[in-house]
Amino acid sequence: NQLNDDSFADNVAHGCHFGLLTYKFGWTPSEPAHFKNMKVYKNRDGFKMHFTGNLKLTNFVAADNTIYRYGFENKGVDFEDSLFIGLSDDMRYRLHQNCPNTREGILASFNTLLDGRKQIHFKNVEFRNFECTAKTITWYMDDRFSHKLNWNSMGDPAKMTNITFSGTTLKPNYPALKCGASHESQNWFMEDAEGTLGPDGKGPGFIIKDNAQMRAFLNGCEELPYSSCSAMCEGACLRLVHIKPVGAGPFHSLTLTDQATQTSFEYLLDSLGQTAGKVVLVLPRATYLGDFKDDNGNSIVASSVEIETFTEPVCENYVEATDFVFETAECGGWFPEEGDKVIFSTGFETSSGGTWGGMSTTAYSVGATGEKASAMTYSSHTTGSKLPALRLNTMSTKTNSCVRGGTQLAVYFKAKLLDMTDNDSPVDCTPGIDCPTGRFRARQDMPDGSALYCNGWYNLPRSPSSWDKDEFNQVSSLFTVPASCTGTKWTWLYLDITMGKAYPADTVKMIVDDVRIVLDEGQYTSPPTYVPPTASPTTRPTEMPTPVPNPTTRATAMPTPAPTTRCELYFPNGEEKILLNEGFESSRRKTWGGASTVQVSPGASGDGHATAMTYTGKPRNRLPAIRLVVNKRNECVRGGMELNVSFKAKMLNMVDAESPVECTPGVNCPTARFRARQNRPGGGVYCNGWYDIPKPTTEWDAAEWNTISTVWTVPARCQGTSWQWLLFDITQGSKYPGSTVKLLVDDVKISVKED
Repeated sequence: NQLNDDSFADNVAHGCHFGLLTYKFGWTPSEPAHFKNMKVYKNRDGFKMHFTGNLKLTNFVAADNTIYRYGFENKGVDFEDSLFIGLSDDMRYRLHQNCPNTREGILASFNTLLDGRKQIHFKNVEFRNFECTAKTITWYMDDRFSHKLNWNSMGDPAKMTNITFSGTTLKPNYPALKCGASHESQNWFMEDAEGTLGPDGKGPGFIIKDNAQMRAFLNGCEELPYSSCSAMCEGACLRLVHIKPVGAGPFHSLTLTDQATQTSFEYLLDSLGQTAGKVVLVLPRATYLGDFKDDNGNSIVASSVEIETFTEPVCENYVEATDFVFETAECGGWFPEEGDKVIFSTGFETSSGGTWGGMSTTAYSVGATGEKASAMTYSSHTTGSKLPALRLNTMSTKTNSCVRGGTQLAVYFKAKLLDMTDNDSPVDCTPGIDCPTGRFRARQDMPDGSALYCNGWYNLPRSPSSWDKDEFNQVSSLFTVPASCTGTKWTWLYLDITMGKAYPADTVKMIVDDVRIVLDEGQYTSPPTYVPPTASPTTRPTEMPTPVPNPTTRATAMPTPAPTTRCELYFPNGEEKILLNEGFESSRRKTWGGASTVQVSPGASGDGHATAMTYTGKPRNRLPAIRLVVNKRNECVRGGMELNVSFKAKMLNMVDAESPVECTPGVNCPTARFRARQNRPGGGVYCNGWYDIPKPTTEWDAAEWNTISTVWTVPARCQGTSWQWLLFDITQGSKYPGSTVKLLVDDVKISVKED
């Protein structure tokens, strides 16, 4: 550190290779350093600075030096009340030179590390007699350290206040970017707050790198006549912004659209260094709609979006973080639009898991599906009624985003029990009573630490499914997160898997594999209830007081297997087999394709609720949709069967005070489709696709709720009995422009059509 404020004053450096040198290790004192009244003249390098900062030079005079290099990884150097002379009177009159020795007054790298203050600052600085080919200020790209950062972009620009040029009449000598094909796609920008750095007759604005991404949302920029890669944008007010999507991705690009002009531009995410995973932007003020996409051009909804704005320019009409609009789904952004939302999954291929209560685990081969599983034993049991457990930490960013009080989690694992005292022979158990089960150890603290939202041990409902002691058994349960857990960050969320019974120590070993925790959105199917052999399902119809269709008769009448007795168990005595009945009283439900929904009232009945769907982007060939999950599909839905489908809908014009919207039945009125997939057990698929319902042809009354009702036939090739997906998408029926039409939907019903 500099010991006192005047310890470096009135110094002179001349006739040397370097007048002032901090290269190559740099100098950044912890306390501000101040050089006063220094004169540097007739040197090769007036100064050469790399890795230097926290330094101010006042009344600095530099003359007749070849170059002044402000290089890489500097951390902010200020020049105040200073003078840079290209051609001094001594050189002109005594040495009879007409052109300066100076090549660049300031040669400054614009690509540098992005955290904190980096660039050079000038205040009350004069550049005098920079004639012939001498440049006043030139910015260049220093790519020697490109392995350490993404060098396609710059950080905050240089700050210049009260800069004057005297004896410099050639515009090519004015500040500009050094052109080069190696950085055609880069950001570079410099504020001309006083209208003194650009061409004559131009007011305040910004000088920019003249490329498509810098000009994307600017009008009236003119190429500098003395720099083919720079442009002057009079009246522009620009600011550096970094935007980072958070979620599953994979994020490839960001398309921004100016909402006022509908001008759009696509930016690629950086992949290197400090800005990896971010989009680096230099933008004017506007309201921007953002749309993230994968490398195939498909839109992706992020869980959240982090927006970082950098130094405020001198101009006042600059962009703010609040000027960006993104569609986000706090939980949904972590997952693809289709498929299960898996919160946690492990097959114990690399770890046998943690433990609690005296339990120990080791790797076990072979597993249920892979090479390994986890083998759990205990030599003592001192935890009272709480059994020792295989403990799995399910906490993650996804968990904090998706798991809330009231959330339902489908928990799956495979298990078997072995008798350690009898050569690891299989151990039997009674389903629903003492077979392997689990519990959650959960805790949420209030943000200020003053109290708890929830804290406890929460048991899974016992699985009633059958137990085959000789095989791995699928254990599944639907767990509801306690309603008191209303926070958004989990202190603990552990899944404890136990043997289900307090066996004596060192007698029973539990083998566990294929643990999955899935955010349930209606797709969970309860395991078939364990029924003693005397209660054969085939005899049940003949024991009913009134005749019912014989299941074997129905099967022969169907082109593919009919609903089994598992379906009849859900809908006994000829009850209508309703697979979906949604009135949106407690949820607005999911969406697909960039749509968003809100709960509205009243609904179609005149009270209650409905859901309203809108979207902001340009719809693709497959329209945005309200997405609903068909229930009881594995038990009841088979290829070739018919489903009754109905819902109520109306449309409102968002740009005309939400007036009613007309449509042509059978052509562009609201309709729906099924997204269906069945996987073959040995690989491949039975069926996988989007299947439209017949277009509704009933009359449309724009001012009222309209009932859309039809029959849809399940594709015959869906021959399996387990659905990967069976989703119901309701659409507006036409590619309306974004933010123009709102679709209201209520009373959605799907049922099995029976003769």
